[in-house]
Amino acid sequence: KAVFISYIDYSSLKGREVMEQKNIINEMVNNVSYFGFNTVVLQVRSFGDAIYDSSYFPESICVSYDKDGKAFDILSYFISVCESKNIELYAWVNPYRISNNNDVSKVNKSASYYKWLNTSLIGVYDNGIYFNPAKDEVLDLIIKGVLEIVKNYDVDGILYDDYFYPSKTCDLNDYKLYKLNGGLKSLEDFRRDNINKLIRKTYEKIKEVNSDVLFGISPSGNMNNNYNAEYLDINYLIENKIVDFIMPQI
Repeated sequence: KAVFISYIDYSSLKGREVMEQKNIINEMVNNVSYFGFNTVVLQVRSFGDAIYDSSYFPESICVSYDKDGKAFDILSYFISVCESKNIELYAWVNPYRISNNNDVSKVNKSASYYKWLNTSLIGVYDNGIYFNPAKDEVLDLIIKGVLEIVKNYDVDGILYDDYFYPSKTCDLNDYKLYKLNGGLKSLEDFRRDNINKLIRKTYEKIKEVNSDVLFGISPSGNMNNNYNAEYLDINYLIENKIVDFIMPQI
């Protein structure tokens, strides 16, 4: 019995003193408990950022500072409050999205990936700014971001949501190179392979660190959209047992 808590839900934390933020989180978790839920799915990275202490992603705009200049670790506090209520916490990660608009001037200059702007590793589109799923460097960064959560925080699971392929053009040059090197798969299957590789490696690396941490996907409730628009092959993931669960958005 799980509740999604997204960056929109905790946007009320922005600009408040740390004690106020803690009170808001307390109320959220108390409500979850009161209504009989036993799991929180907390969005810890929505736009290439983090509501926890990260070595790879800049702090979320929801994070404020105390008088000593130390950032308040929102994830850590959520976990402690959830544990006091016997509520499990899953860290929800948006793997590819950096922004939901195309204003590159707002990309955090302290981000480890800032140097990737204006390269093929990051694409700027009408619907936002996204990492290129065809790039190994991107895959590596996403995995590192997940593993630092699993290593440093007592989470019960990791969840990816349904935003996978950002556009129909982001990886055309990568596909062209793939074909020149003898690749035989269609563009669509090439893209599905890229997503499968992300899912498989995420699953394997999580289990290497802590086999008790579950890993899942929250795909669209429409199988055709998953397969042909997001290039997410749900059947492949299940048949090859590289996810512990799926949580369809229905």
